[in-house]
Amino acid sequence: MDRRTFLERTAVLAAVGVAGCTSTGADGGDSGGNGNDNTGNGTDENGTEDDSGDDTTTEGDSDGSDTAIADRTFERTGECNSSGTTTVSREDDAVVVEGCIRGRNGCSVPVLDTAEYDADADRLSVVVGTEVEKEEDEMCSQALVSLGYELRVSFDGPVPTDIAVAHDGPDGQTTVTSSNASE
Repeated sequence: MDRRTFLERTAVLAAVGVAGCTSTGADGGDSGGNGNDNTGNGTDENGTEDDSGDDTTTEGDSDGSDTAIADRTFERTGECNSSGTTTVSREDDAVVVEGCIRGRNGCSVPVLDTAEYDADADRLSVVVGTEVEKEEDEMCSQALVSLGYELRVSFDGPVPTDIAVAHDGPDGQTTVTSSNASE
């Protein structure tokens, strides 16, 4: 086989391969992704999330009370010492979670993936993940980092008795706290 024939065939195969990779499918949307997308929660320059999205359950308890999530604030608190840890405190109308999650590199930041209230189980379930935030030409350290955060979830009504916090980091999703007020 001569060099020109080889180059022509290689160019055709490369063009076909690239065309398949850039196709968006019939609906025009992107069906890919890693499942860790932070949906609907933007952050400002201070790292505080705008939680105007609605990913909460607001049905009333079986005893007739109408407990629901009224507000959520998520703040990045910088580096921390012990990744994989959380502290949960209950106030009259809010739950405060302070935690430390592991990020995969120096450009990782903690993000609130979900905060959902299940009225039937009287349970608040929280998942905190990480994502990479960097400029196009920015380099990131290639070392695991410990990232602090504080989440405050306010309720219309009494706070839940059961609270579960999971971290979705480089090692996968793990439950770091499961707290029941009656324990």
